[in-house]
Amino acid sequence: MFIEKKYSSDPNYKIKANSISFLFLYEYLKAFFIISFRYLKYKISRSSRFNSLQSSNYLINGMRIYRNNNHTLFKKIIQLIEKNGVDLNPPISDNPRRSITLYQKDHTEIFNLFYKYLKELEVISDAESNLKKKLKLDVLYLFIQDTSEGWHDELPELKSDARSKTRYMHIDSSPPNSMAKFIVYLNEVDKNNGPFEYVKGSHLIEQKGFIPFIRRVNDLSGASGLKFERRKFFSSLPKFLQYKGHFGSDIDNSYWPYNVSTFTGSSGDMILFDNSGIHRGGLINKGRRISIHGGFK
Repeated sequence: MFIEKKYSSDPNYKIKANSISFLFLYEYLKAFFIISFRYLKYKISRSSRFNSLQSSNYLINGMRIYRNNNHTLFKKIIQLIEKNGVDLNPPISDNPRRSITLYQKDHTEIFNLFYKYLKELEVISDAESNLKKKLKLDVLYLFIQDTSEGWHDELPELKSDARSKTRYMHIDSSPPNSMAKFIVYLNEVDKNNGPFEYVKGSHLIEQKGFIPFIRRVNDLSGASGLKFERRKFFSSLPKFLQYKGHFGSDIDNSYWPYNVSTFTGSSGDMILFDNSGIHRGGLINKGRRISIHGGFK
C-alpha cells in the first residue's frame, strides 16, 4: 500500500474545517464522475494493452532508457523547433516552469521528424511489438526550467532541505496502465539541474480496492493541492478518502522508504516509463533543464 495514507497526522495542517466550500464540493463531485468515466473507458478498451508492458521484460522495472544514437537527426529536430518560433535558449528566468505545447495537427513536420527519431531509437518497434497495436502521439510538451523555487513549494518545509528527497514525488492521475510516458532531454542533464527520478518497480505496488480511484479524484478536483484552502478541504474528508497521487510533499526525508534511481543524460537521451510508478523531475540546484515530455496512447 502507498505511504500517503495519513496526511492529516501532520499537526501543522490538521485543520478542522467548519464549512466546506461549495465550489470545492462541486469540483470534487465533477472529478468523481469524470474519473469514473475514464476508468470505465480504459477498463473496456485500453488498460489490458498496457498491462502487457508490465508482464513482459519491456518495462519490467517500470522504465527504460534509450541513448541518443543519431545526433544529426536529433539536431534537425531542435533546429526545426527553433524554426517554428520556439526560443530554446531564452534569458534565465525565475519562472519555475516555462512550457510550450506542440500539437500534431499544427506541427506535422516536427512530429514526423520526432517520430522518425523514435524509430531510430527503436522505441516505436519495441513498444508496438509488446502492445500489438499502433501507438498514437498527439501532443508534445516542451519545458524550460531554471529553478525549482516557486514550483509546488507552498509549504514551509518545501523551502528547506527537510523534504528535498520527497518533494513533488507523485504518480500521475491518469487511470493505471492507460499511458506510457516519456521524457527526452534537450540539453546535458546532470545531478544538479533536475534529472528524472523514478522508484523502480513502484508501478507494481499493490493498491487495493478503490484507493487508486480515490487518489485520482482528489488530484483532479484539486483537493490534493498545497494551498491552505485545499489542505483544509482535504483534512475535512473522511479518513478513507484521504489519499492523493501527489503525496511526496507531505513526507519528510527521514520517513521516505524507497530507493530512488536518478537518470542523468545528454541531449537526445530518452526515458520511457510507466506513469503509475512513483517519479518526479529532480530539483534544480544549478543550471537549466530543457526537455520534451509526451505519452503514447
